[in-house]
Amino acid sequence: MFDLDNNILAFIVNVNAIIIHIFNFNNENIMFGVLHSKGGFALFNLDNEYIGHFESDSKSGFNQFDLDNNWVASVK
Repeated sequence: MFDLDNNILAFIVNVNAIIIHIFNFNNENIMFGVLHSKGGFALFNLDNEYIGHFESDSKSGFNQFDLDNNWVASVK
């Protein structure tokens, strides 16, 4: 996962076909995602609060958007 300046922020582990976990580089789980009906992921913090979403970048990755639908990161 990269910020908009292409700095690495985190890494993602596929748990299964519908769940992902996102970890920082201290190997701490910082959020998780659940597949939604459009093929992206709804994102939640560890308190189970909705914090944003991943949407397809029309290639092989995703773009992350926050609660205000601001583009904040990408997944390649």
